[in-house]
Amino acid sequence: MEKTVNQSTIPHDHRVSKMVRAFDTRMLDLSASVARASPADVSISSSTTSDHHHHHIKLPKLTVPTFNGDILKWAVFWERFSSIIHDNPKLDNHEKLTYLRQAITDPDVSQLLSTTTIAPGQYDELVDTLQKRYDKKRIIHQHHVMALISANL
Repeated sequence: MEKTVNQSTIPHDHRVSKMVRAFDTRMLDLSASVARASPADVSISSSTTSDHHHHHIKLPKLTVPTFNGDILKWAVFWERFSSIIHDNPKLDNHEKLTYLRQAITDPDVSQLLSTTTIAPGQYDELVDTLQKRYDKKRIIHQHHVMALISANL
């Protein structure tokens, strides 16, 4: 006759010990699996594929930076926008222009961008216009020097 054991009659320490042993066994199995795997067997990729087996990690979504027209913030904006959108070979110029329209919050520039239709080379011309308008290293340098001088007063 098989005897059934009520969980409440097993001492608490015994149940905890049993769970710890089961956990240790699983950890040893996992450690053995990891030890058998070579670095070439495991790679991490967020969006690319190749001939190797890839484990995909869900990365947080990147937010497109915004630019409010402050010339002192242009360099940081453009660095981030370029890395996410402008230099992205998977996006065509129409998509890049759409992202650029969303990123610019300066009313004057937003108005210009919203009335622009996309034609071959148009996105590049708009980027060039923005670079000429905001990428003024001399003005930015002067502003920083003036801020340093006024801070010492």
